[in-house]
Amino acid sequence: MPLDGGTFAGADLSGAALADGLFFETDFRGARFAGASLARARFLKCDLAGADFRGALLDGVGFLDCRLADADFTGARLFEANLAKCDLTRGRLAGATIERTHLLVSDLTDADLSGAAISTSALLDCVLERVNLDAARLDNVAVTKADLRTARLAGLACDTVLLAEADLSDRDLTGLTLARVNLTKAKLVRTRLAGADLSGDLFVGADLSGADLAGVRAPSAIFAGADLGGARLAGAELTLANFQDARLDGADLSDAELVMVVASGAQAGGARFDGARLDYARLDGAVLDAARFDGARFLRTDFHRAATEGLVAFGASGERLPTEPARAIAELYDPRRVADAAERS
Repeated sequence: MPLDGGTFAGADLSGAALADGLFFETDFRGARFAGASLARARFLKCDLAGADFRGALLDGVGFLDCRLADADFTGARLFEANLAKCDLTRGRLAGATIERTHLLVSDLTDADLSGAAISTSALLDCVLERVNLDAARLDNVAVTKADLRTARLAGLACDTVLLAEADLSDRDLTGLTLARVNLTKAKLVRTRLAGADLSGDLFVGADLSGADLAGVRAPSAIFAGADLGGARLAGAELTLANFQDARLDGADLSDAELVMVVASGAQAGGARFDGARLDYARLDGAVLDAARFDGARFLRTDFHRAATEGLVAFGASGERLPTEPARAIAELYDPRRVADAAERS
């Protein structure tokens, strides 16, 4: 039966049967729901500030335009729950299990999700200022428009997470596990990622200028069109990574593992590849003016149509593939220009 209005402020509803209930503009400030049956309950424009949901099972529960500031969900289980346009500032969700749950356009400023296990869920267009994600685990999670510059992220582990257009500039993410994370068009300016696991990550069009990626594990990562100007990737494991049309001007890739890397069309003027391993790497069409390859190892490394003015490779070994004339002609051939010339003649 729907409940419209009324007050249960400070009420002890522990163990109450509230399943399938519909509550509209009801005052539950400071109410205790621990152990209550809340399956499929709906709260619309309710005030639940400071409510106690510790250890509660919130299966299929919906909160729309509710005030949940300072609410305590410590150790609670949210399964197929929906929270839209809610105020969760200073909400306590430490150690919570959040599965198949959607948080939409909600404010999680200063919320505590430390140690939470979040899977197959979405945080869409939420405010995450100073949110605590220490030791949290995110699996198959979508997070949009996330400004995480002030978030706490120590020990955060991500696997198959969407963080497109996230802002992580100037953050220290050293040693974190961020495998198979989609950071398309993300801002990672001067971000410290040294030693992080970035296996299979997507950095398409991302800004990593000045970032520290020394020693990262990023096999098969895609940096196509990304800005890595001045970035440090010394000793990084980048086998099968894709840097097509990326900017690498002044980047340091010394001693990096670049086996079968694709860097076609990359802008890498002044970059350092000293001691790097470049077996079967593609540098065709890349700008490598003044780049250094001292002690690098080549094996059928493709330099087709690469710009190499001032390139230095003292002590480098192995085979470099030069420009292939027939291939160059085919790439530069424009049938429209040929047809126009024939017509004029």
